[in-house]
Amino acid sequence: MINIRDLSEEKVLIFDGAMGTNIQAQNLSPDDYGGKDGCNEYLVISKPEVIEKVHASFFEVGCDIVETDTFGANEIVLSEYGLSHKTYELNLKAAQLAKKIAYDFSTNDKPRFVSGSIGPGSKLPSLGHITFDEIVKAYYPQALGLIDGGVDIFQVETSQDMLSAKAIIYAIKKALKEKKKDIPIILQVTIENTGRMLIGSDMHTVIGTFLRYPLFGLGINCATGPKPMEEQVRILSEYSPFKISVLPNAGMPELVDGQYVYNLKPEELAEPLYHFATDLGANFIGGCCGTKPEHIKKVVELAENLSPKKRTPKIRPGATSNYFFQEFKVEPKPLIIGERTNANGSKKFKELLLNNDFDNMVEIAISQQDEGAHILDVSIAYAGRNEKEDMVAFIKKANPMLQIPIMIDSTDPETIECTLKLIGGRAIINSINLENGPEKAIKIIQIAKSFGAALVCLTIDEDGMAKTAEKKLKIAEKIYDLAVNKFGMHASDLFFDPLTFTLASGDPTLYTAGIETLNAIKLIKNKFPESFVSLGLSNISYGLKPKIRHVLNSIFLKRAIEYGLDAAILHSGKIIPLNQITEEEIKLCDDLIFNKRDENNDPLLNIINFYEKNTTSTRKINWNAIPVEDKIKKYIINGKAMNLEEDINKALEKYSAFEILNNILMPAMKEVGVLFNDGRLQLPFVLKSAEIMKKAVAILKPHLIIDNNQNNKGKMVLATVQGDVHDIGKNLVDIILSNNGYEIINLGINQSIENIINAVIQHRPHCIGLSGLLVKSVYVMKDNLEILNQNKIDIPVICGGAALTEDYVSEVLQKTYKGKVYYGKDAFSAVKFMEKITK
Repeated sequence: MINIRDLSEEKVLIFDGAMGTNIQAQNLSPDDYGGKDGCNEYLVISKPEVIEKVHASFFEVGCDIVETDTFGANEIVLSEYGLSHKTYELNLKAAQLAKKIAYDFSTNDKPRFVSGSIGPGSKLPSLGHITFDEIVKAYYPQALGLIDGGVDIFQVETSQDMLSAKAIIYAIKKALKEKKKDIPIILQVTIENTGRMLIGSDMHTVIGTFLRYPLFGLGINCATGPKPMEEQVRILSEYSPFKISVLPNAGMPELVDGQYVYNLKPEELAEPLYHFATDLGANFIGGCCGTKPEHIKKVVELAENLSPKKRTPKIRPGATSNYFFQEFKVEPKPLIIGERTNANGSKKFKELLLNNDFDNMVEIAISQQDEGAHILDVSIAYAGRNEKEDMVAFIKKANPMLQIPIMIDSTDPETIECTLKLIGGRAIINSINLENGPEKAIKIIQIAKSFGAALVCLTIDEDGMAKTAEKKLKIAEKIYDLAVNKFGMHASDLFFDPLTFTLASGDPTLYTAGIETLNAIKLIKNKFPESFVSLGLSNISYGLKPKIRHVLNSIFLKRAIEYGLDAAILHSGKIIPLNQITEEEIKLCDDLIFNKRDENNDPLLNIINFYEKNTTSTRKINWNAIPVEDKIKKYIINGKAMNLEEDINKALEKYSAFEILNNILMPAMKEVGVLFNDGRLQLPFVLKSAEIMKKAVAILKPHLIIDNNQNNKGKMVLATVQGDVHDIGKNLVDIILSNNGYEIINLGINQSIENIINAVIQHRPHCIGLSGLLVKSVYVMKDNLEILNQNKIDIPVICGGAALTEDYVSEVLQKTYKGKVYYGKDAFSAVKFMEKITK
């Protein structure tokens, strides 16, 4: 008989509906529960015919898969009924019972299957309710019982915490290994109306976290009816490499005569599910809470003979926190990895560690995040202290606070594994090498595989740190072969760090350390284009005075990026934008980096002598000699407030507030954008510029108010799209339109399309404004417009953002949307469009 893997390639498979709802419909008495009133899982012993009836009722209407009555059959939940000792037995009997009914209904033309239902339990590890190992212990006997009972697939469902899901999958894999079985696993998360799981993870984060897990399917169930799931299913369709499952509730429960009921009609469930399958590629569809046989019958009528839609998902390697997904590929480069949370590299962090001041250590971590780091490198090993205990203490404190993912900087396998058991997202392990042969590297690779983590690989072997580009590449090749060819990691899971020696030692054997490192970056990137190259940047200048280090690090970073560098471990607050470094300084640094020396020219002495003579900064600006208009522009471009309020007030003596906004502030931000796109201004400095822009606009705001008689000219719902947390452009639109008499409903950043639609329904605006800075945001806008179409919303939409172009709006967005789409080139263009829209 065909198995579930093969059949899922041929047809969309239909799950059953709600177990609990259909048990309740049988009006059971406390006696039916055998003294375990409310424990549905015990019915497989006390009243098995009740569960048989539920399974049969769904098979009778044509579903392909029923779920075992084991949603809460783990030791944790069962202990509340005094039944934890029966965990294995209950799961075994539930699976056997379901398999018996499946066998009775199976034919050669229509085989029936059983899914082992595994719920989330009642405790969330990310909130400290329970540990990873306690979850594994509680779910391991459940997995064993379901395997021995003959389930065809595992269904880890209604997941509300990624860390909990990881632990449950770990338990299942452990049981499968013991039983020498290969049973597919589906993970289904529950996304609330907020667009996030209970812990705070959105669907991009879920996909990024489980990207390298051995899942058969990844999907969504419970929480809502099908329509609010649209955006999540679209994200799965576009980015998930796994098969997609969608099992909604029969709508949201409503209180009727003291009872909660689900009022969604069968066709209201079936039609969206049909759309998810035919248009978005859902492979498994069915029902969750409140769904009855009549709901599933309608699903079968519409979808029984559907072939799976072929998808070509975009695989985006990245790391995740509990809250956000960070792609490894960033433009412009580099991926910034914060370095200050290092007990051996940061004096302040070390002092706090020695005082066991983990709260303020977390504050340093948050400051790295605020400065623009994409990922946080955490190195906590310090001589005389217990690394594992310190790492656990720090991560427990940092986890709820950090938005950015974590790089675990340790070579101790036990510390690494304990830390991974605390992290709900996808971490990076820094690092492995071949210093003492491959054994330790293999151990860490296996840990990385178990937790779906990425790896940093250092070019060190038995001879120590490689000095030449060719030797660095040779070691990288050995590690690649080990991780990818022998242990099945993906090339894009690996960061190669070619390492660099300092250029400050004066050691003739290290004169070429800079150029050898740069050449190694190019060689490794060319050899392994799917992998990433990273570098601990500050090593290049170790031993020099801080002023020289900051400049040299900044220039070396620029050159490394030109040679192919993807990521850098650095303190972004100490990197200087290239537009603030003089040509003379750049030449001095390049001479040192590229070893342009001869018997009469020593680049190291030249750079030291230069900074000895130039004790004051060559980048110091004579603010008194600059016109007020240029001062304000420089405040924004340099990200420094200085005398911002005083100078804006001076400018107001010459210009109107709108002239300052239009002719000074906006051009300054435009120049920031140009510098950013050219790679001359890193993201942290863009964020600083945006902060100064916000302050400037706030100072101008009282002067922008116009005649109140112009109020109520029209209304706009304004939002930054989901996955994007930039709001400077959006807030400018808000200010300018508000002060031109328009009412703005500003929803804020990172807004799901569901929130936007709800605001449109509530406020009935003339127009929607969609904003986003990131490249991926333009694709989110396209998805949003498609969903607006499906919800029969066709009011005009103004789209704006740094990555958006007029061609993309006209050629892609306008052709997607049934209504009118306008290209918001700048904040002032919104006024023109609103005037046109509200005529």
